[in-house]
Amino acid sequence: MIKGCSTNEYVLDLSDQDAVRAKFEAPSELLIENIGVGLAVEAISENAEHHQWFLDGDYRGEEDVISLTFDEVGSYTLKLNSSNEYCDDTYEQQIMVSAASVIQENLEKDFLTVNRESEISIIRLNDNSGRIDVKLYDVKGSKIVEYLATTKNRISIDKQSLSSGVYFLEIRTEDGQVMSNKYSK
Repeated sequence: MIKGCSTNEYVLDLSDQDAVRAKFEAPSELLIENIGVGLAVEAISENAEHHQWFLDGDYRGEEDVISLTFDEVGSYTLKLNSSNEYCDDTYEQQIMVSAASVIQENLEKDFLTVNRESEISIIRLNDNSGRIDVKLYDVKGSKIVEYLATTKNRISIDKQSLSSGVYFLEIRTEDGQVMSNKYSK
């Protein structure tokens, strides 16, 4: 039994089927090629009958799936209020939106990515580029693999272990520059 599900006026002892747990999945970092790119986010709350979405405090709707469009780079707070007749719950997450195309031109002189049938290779062309963080995301924004490299001149990602689909490779230098590439398997 769930105890202490707060409502506005009193505390209820509720069974698991009555307790609300607000939840959604969204990428914490979103690299976009062009401003105005959209993102669809679905509420996956437990036992909820109603939803209210907010982006940076602004009301965005009550649908199960919300479509968001980002017109500027920056940090955004996405919040979901889910409720039923007994109680409510809130879940929020920060989403960092950055434009990859602006910085990518500068990084292309430091890194070469090679897309082979069996692997994706990241080759460091400039030994002065310092520490790099390499991440591979699936189309939903879930991180598949991550490598932190300080001295390696080559990192290989085995494509045989990946399911068929679209993937995004992100290379981030220690000074915050980002390069991203899209790959399909």
